[in-house]
Parts: sequence; structure tokens; C-alpha cells
Amino acid sequence: MMPSRLRSAGTPVREVYRRPPWDNLPVNENPSPCHSISLQAGWECPAGAADETVWVRRFGRPPDFPAGDRLVLRVETVSRSLERLLLNGKEVPIPPGPAAVAHDVTRSLSARNQLQVHLRAGDGGSAPGRHRHRAPLPLAVARVWLEVYRAVEGGHA
Repeated sequence: MMPSRLRSAGTPVREVYRRPPWDNLPVNENPSPCHSISLQAGWECPAGAADETVWVRRFGRPPDFPAGDRLVLRVETVSRSLERLLLNGKEVPIPPGPAAVAHDVTRSLSARNQLQVHLRAGDGGSAPGRHRHRAPLPLAVARVWLEVYRAVEGGHA
């Protein structure tokens, strides 16, 4: 069985490997990422709200990103309370409950980007009324990172 290829920006990558979800790799011209960029640190801690908690992470597009290369947003969700994930205001599809997902976001990223993790209130957030500050996204919520895939010169898969 052939693994599926990365699709256009914002389209989920279908992962068909028979391994635990954290071992799955998206496949394109080069099946191994040449670089991983952790987005785990630097999140704005939520102050809490009546119905949901929102963690916010701002980040820049990698500088001098070569044409033909791909950026894949990887998210390993742990929390069943994760309701939605937004990248620059657009929903990133994630299945309910614990899962590992990969999305080609090459065309979706701007010079400056914002990722939001929405949780049901009381799960993974700060107490209501608390001031916002920067902290790592709790591993009990999710792991988040970008992977860079280099295009293979002189051929296609």
C-alpha cells in the first residue's frame, strides 16, 4: 500500500502507516523532515472564560523559505477537551479525542501567524480573572510543531 502524498495547502495529509500515531510521517518527495520547529513554548496563557479557554501562539514564517519546499503543521492532541484549532483565523480539522494530525500549511502561512487552541472551560486553562502571560502549551493539551520538507531535485515521486 502506497502512503498518500501531501496535498495542497490546508488539506489534511492522510496517514496510512500501521504504527502508533506519534510515529506517522507525512510523505512527499522527501519522506523525512529536514528540520522541525517546536511551537510548544511562548503561548499566551488564557485568562479563562465562562464557556471556553483559548491558548494563543504567534510565530513567523521561516525566513528565506525555498520554493518547492513544504511546511507541515503537526499536532498531537491529548486532551479530549480540545474543541478546535485555528491557524490565522481558519479552522484546522482535528478529530475528537487524542489524535495525531498533519496539515500542509505551506501556502497558508503569512509573514506573521497566529495559532489558537480552543478548549472547553476548566480544561488546560488558567483561573478566571488571571493576567495573561507566556508559558508552554501544557503537554496534557497537545504537542505542536512545524516540519520542513525539502523538495527533491530532478524528480518527483
